[in-house]
Amino acid sequence: MTPQMGRFISAERDLGIPVRFAYVLLVYYYLFFGFSDLAAIPDNQFYTNFYRATIELPKKLFLIYGGINLVYLGILLNITRVHSRVMLYCTFAMALLDGLMFCCLIVIEDGFNSPFFWVYFGMVLRNAYAISDAFFQITLNFSIVIMYAIGGIFGRSILEYDEMRESWLSTENSITDEQVLLRMVLLVAIVIFCFGFQVLLDRERRLREEQQELSIRNEHLKGIGRLAAEIAHQLKNPISIINNAAFILQRNQDNMELVKNQASIIREEITRSDNILKNLLMDATQSVASVRKLNIRHEIEEAIRVALPDGVFPGVSVEYLTPVPADLHLLIQPRHLSEILVNLLVNAREAMQSDGTIRISAGRNSETSIFISISDTGPGVPPEHQNRIFEAFFSTKEQGTGLGLGIVKKYVELYSGRITLDSSPRGSSFTLVFPEKLSIAPTK
Repeated sequence: MTPQMGRFISAERDLGIPVRFAYVLLVYYYLFFGFSDLAAIPDNQFYTNFYRATIELPKKLFLIYGGINLVYLGILLNITRVHSRVMLYCTFAMALLDGLMFCCLIVIEDGFNSPFFWVYFGMVLRNAYAISDAFFQITLNFSIVIMYAIGGIFGRSILEYDEMRESWLSTENSITDEQVLLRMVLLVAIVIFCFGFQVLLDRERRLREEQQELSIRNEHLKGIGRLAAEIAHQLKNPISIINNAAFILQRNQDNMELVKNQASIIREEITRSDNILKNLLMDATQSVASVRKLNIRHEIEEAIRVALPDGVFPGVSVEYLTPVPADLHLLIQPRHLSEILVNLLVNAREAMQSDGTIRISAGRNSETSIFISISDTGPGVPPEHQNRIFEAFFSTKEQGTGLGLGIVKKYVELYSGRITLDSSPRGSSFTLVFPEKLSIAPTK
């Protein structure tokens, strides 16, 4: 569940349903019971009809308002099934509708003198708590303030004007221009204060979550590093002894061709095992380093510079399918992300035999995951090899070691990510998907 959805649940469903019920009852009471007596209006048919029409229009709008509230109530009762973006639009629209209805009440009640000012004050606070999106919150709350001003201006013009230029309100109950200005300043100030306070809280929350995520990832890597170090420590000495014995055997078998061949095989396998252990030891050494918040666009550009130096591979071009967002970050060790990207770019370059186009895209799949895609225009991976492409030591290239994609897969899965291959005769595309937070990574 996203923090924004948590706000909707607490502000709009848990607390908001009874508050909304009170809103609707208040509007209903004032429209249908609070303005039925027209005795206070001067004995003038024009003003009487005008005032009556001013009351009747909000009564008709109330029927629409009540119906929309019922629909919104159904959405709130099923809020866990609604996408957070859809919920944002619904909450924004309902808050505007609330402001419009109370604008009507201000017009027909007392204008700026209306006690509904405090309802608008509460609306601003509620909106600030319910909506975390900066643009939507500031737009909504300033719209609410404008509605209050419009209601007060129209209410004053209707209630204060008659043939004798005498206010329908008694002089002692009329609000002065200074008081109107003070109320407007107070509303604007509370809008700005709520927004600024929320920005500070959100920044603190993001920093706290980021520190927690850094701690989780560091502990995750340290655990893997300790395991790798233990395995390497246990196997290094036996392998050294076997290697020495095989070397001595190979040098003392003048007339034993079979022994020589077997000794050569033993040494080849030991060399391969030793390479694996070196990689494990490197992981153990690097695990003490902290993960960092890396800018993906910068890391992609740096990997391109390493894998495709200027002027060395003139037949290879790089295209971005979509611009990589400048604010796209990932918590990961720099060496790991660099090796992932460089290996994929080198693999694409070699697959095209240094003549073709590499296409790159990166962004967010959802609110919880980040994707990076690197594709080439090479001949593609044969279908019979696609299931083995990530196996260690398996390669479709004549001079390939078969380690590059295996390392990529290992590092991606180290951060609870996944890598997929989509290949055809027109080229291959590798897509990486990382969770932004390990705590919400899907279990495998």
